[in-house]
Amino acid sequence: MVSVAQQEKILIFFAFLIFLFLDTFTLQAQSLNQDTLERTSIELGYGRYNISDPRYKDVYEEGREIYTLEILQLLRTQNHHHLGLATGVKHFTKKGKSTITQEGTQLTLIPISLSGRYLLKIKSFIPWVEMGMDYYHYKESATIKITEGWAWGYHIAGGCYFEIPKVKFIKLKIYLRHTKAMAEEEEIKVNLGGFEYGLGLAFGFNFY
Repeated sequence: MVSVAQQEKILIFFAFLIFLFLDTFTLQAQSLNQDTLERTSIELGYGRYNISDPRYKDVYEEGREIYTLEILQLLRTQNHHHLGLATGVKHFTKKGKSTITQEGTQLTLIPISLSGRYLLKIKSFIPWVEMGMDYYHYKESATIKITEGWAWGYHIAGGCYFEIPKVKFIKLKIYLRHTKAMAEEEEIKVNLGGFEYGLGLAFGFNFY
């Protein structure tokens, strides 16, 4: 299993690699019309989420699937460079057993995020990076107690879109993401954030 430190290094390296080759890829850019993207995208994602906090790993063990719905609105476009604002909601649920009594427990996370995203269109490939803020709603249900609350956090992410030939308004998306979100219950702080990776589909539209 990849450690948290290694996961952070992978994500930082991934983002750095994109920026490192920006100038090189820029030289390969095509005409303005070919570099244009749809102003609005609705994105569906499916990924794997691993909570960083070791106390949660003791109860819930390995990560589990996470589902995403996002809307990306481009705010500024100059040739192949694009800046946009992305908002999204995710859903994660995982069953586990308490370490002492072995009673069943279930954790549900609903993260809501708002972030700035930079995209670079290179022919049919569109690498991107983003930074943003997150609002986590969490609920942990056990036999004797239900814990519910919210926490603020932040994330960095990166990935790439791939245009599908003949239906370029539909794009395949891959991504990596790392989040930190600290919650506090009974003077105990836990990090609900973690490392996430996955893929999805983006549907582009021009409403104006």
